[in-house]
Amino acid sequence: MPLIACIAVGASLSGVFPLAMATIPSEIVGPAKTATALPLTMRISEILGGVLAPSVAGKAADLAGLGMTPWILVGIVVAIIVLGALLRETAPVVLARRKHDAH
Repeated sequence: MPLIACIAVGASLSGVFPLAMATIPSEIVGPAKTATALPLTMRISEILGGVLAPSVAGKAADLAGLGMTPWILVGIVVAIIVLGALLRETAPVVLARRKHDAH
């Protein structure tokens, strides 16, 4: 039963990926640089998450034991929460610009 709960939670969180991979980068750089920001974000994510992370986690498991790998994930989650809290809300700025352009 715990495995099914973990799968359900993981599946429900997959909706966050478009937000992290497209919405946030495109709002940070603006419309003129969106076509550059999106592939760059995906490329960096693939290199860090797909190439470097398994090697780092494996080395940490070799040095400190297999119990170290969940703590790496906890550290990543904490870093994401901190970085997410530092993001500047852009909706009020965009809405004010649209209102100004309409007049």
